[in-house]
Amino acid sequence: MAAFALSSIQCDEMRDFLEKIRVIQADTLSLIQGGLTAGSTKSESTCEAIKLCCKMLVERLIPIKEKLQEQMGSVKWSTLILQAQSQAVNLSASSYYVPHFSSMRYLNYGAAVTEASKHGGD
Repeated sequence: MAAFALSSIQCDEMRDFLEKIRVIQADTLSLIQGGLTAGSTKSESTCEAIKLCCKMLVERLIPIKEKLQEQMGSVKWSTLILQAQSQAVNLSASSYYVPHFSSMRYLNYGAAVTEASKHGGD
């Protein structure tokens, strides 16, 4: 989710951007106030909170990127982050997302396909 949301900045060297994302275990140590684990709402709420945080970061970084583009043409992610740091831009964001209670009442669907073939003389 984070790589997708932050990729809207569209800097150079974004093809390896997923490698810059650190994934951690979703437990009560790393996700305080993580919410209920029933109905898979915790993972959905976490993804939405990540999306909201990324939106905040993109809003902070886009003006810097645009200014750098005017000066340099193309902008690498590392250059953008260094410039943001030098301008004391807050590169941290936090969000708390609470889904509506009705979101725990949904249906999950799945599909599977298999093919078997018999090789031999029969």
